[in-house]
Formats: sequence, C-alpha cells, structure tokens
Amino acid sequence: MPLNKPIKAVVFDLDGTLVHFKINFMALRTELIEFLHSSFNFPKDLFSLSDLIMVTVEKARCCFIEKHSISKWKAYREKIEQIIKKYEWKAAKETKLVPFTLETLEILSQNDIKLGIFTLEPKDIARFILKRMEIDGYFEVISSRTDVENLKPHPEHLLFALNKLQVTAKHAAVCGDHPMDMECAARTGAFPIGIVYMHPASELIKHGARTCIKSLPDLLGFFNLKLNAY
Repeated sequence: MPLNKPIKAVVFDLDGTLVHFKINFMALRTELIEFLHSSFNFPKDLFSLSDLIMVTVEKARCCFIEKHSISKWKAYREKIEQIIKKYEWKAAKETKLVPFTLETLEILSQNDIKLGIFTLEPKDIARFILKRMEIDGYFEVISSRTDVENLKPHPEHLLFALNKLQVTAKHAAVCGDHPMDMECAARTGAFPIGIVYMHPASELIKHGARTCIKSLPDLLGFFNLKLNAY
C-alpha cells in the first residue's frame, strides 16, 4: 500500500511503539476505582477493571458533571491525576527502547522527515522518557494528554501535533501499535501505519490502518530507505 505523496512528517505513538512502558495497569485500575467509589456515589457497575484508564476517567467525569459543576470536577480530577502519575513515574524510570528505535529515527531525521509524538502520557513524563532514552532531540512536538481536551481516537490529539509541525494530515503518516492510533489517524486524514506488537494486523486494519509493519525498520521502506545491516 503506497503512502500519500509526499510524506513530510511521521507522528509516533510512544508507549508500545517506541518504548516499552510497563505500567502495573491492574494495580492502577484497582486503586483508581476504589478511590472513585470511596469519594463519590458512582453506580457500582459503572467501572470495569478491563477498561482503559482514560475510559474510566471519562466515565467518572460524565457521571460527575450530571450532578455537579465542571469546576468542581477539575479539583476532583487533580487527585485522579496524582494516582495515575504515581504509577506512570514508576514505569517511566524502568522504560526501555524498542529495538532499532534510535537507528530508525536517525535515518528519518537525516532525510528531512519531521517527527512528532502523540501520547496518552502527560507532557512531563513523556519528556522524561524521551530524554532518558536519549531520543528527545529527534522530535519537534509532543502532543500529550495535558495538551488537548479530546484524546485519541479524537482527531484533536493528532491535529495538535500536525499544527505544531506545520504539516497537513494528507502529508503525514502515523505509526502506532494500538487500534485507537489507527482510528485517530484515519479520522484525521493521515496515513495510518500499524506496528504489530500487542495487537494483530487484522485488528489494526479494522480500525483504519492502511498497512502494517512488524518492526520499526520496516517503516523506512515506505521512504525508499533502509537500515544498514538490518
């Protein structure tokens, strides 16, 4: 499947695409749900341990503002953020690069491809990870959950990065390992490239991926580039 031409930028997901960011999600979900139930009379069946963290937070927000003001939610949200970031910081300090991340970014950068990140992590943690992995210099923009109101798969999350890069969606590719990365790219009009790690190609394609790769160096082939000795 050919890329839209010409591609001027690639926006990457972070967790699971460029780095291994292993949060203890079960412990986080458990603590978060316990806090929500102890702090507010939410319906007992509203939350599930299988939900994504941001899905749980959004369910809580929608239910909360039905009875209270959005200003009261903001104070409540700060405590939720503290719980989430406790687990994120622990994982950030143990993060490891996905194989060939550095080499792939270097070749793309050398060939004048603009690079960006869009991630569900907050800006401070994303920056910490990129700096710790010594890849922060490759990215012109980080679009994090603290930068936008609507997170992926909503187009706003990706459009924030593209606007900062000064690249239109039709001239951008998105590389991510999660179905919502693909859905976000497709809804925005960018070219979605799924990387097959945790989710099979069939699922990524179902959510909008135009093509799938098995490792980061495979991305270079779309630009007629290659990694030496790969």
